[in-house]
Amino acid sequence: MRVATRIEIAHFKKSMPESTMIYVTHDQVEAMTLASRIVVLANKGIAQVGTPLELYERPENEFVAQFIGSPSMNLLSGEITDTGAETTITLDGGAR
Repeated sequence: MRVATRIEIAHFKKSMPESTMIYVTHDQVEAMTLASRIVVLANKGIAQVGTPLELYERPENEFVAQFIGSPSMNLLSGEITDTGAETTITLDGGAR
């Protein structure tokens, strides 16, 4: 039922290209497939605004990084220890 509804919404949106449509969902797959721009809300405010690809490729904070994408992004604690032609990161625990 959800997939059929998603298809109908996409057809409806396509039939009215000059119209603005606001669609509220908790389902990131719906947001990523239907939207031309997404507003990610978190902590009673806006975490990031952008196209689906911008949010996926360049999340502005940890919340967006873990929220967008399936499976969610893995985050590792570490420190940037060298920059230049190559960047070196030392992970917590000493691994490079």
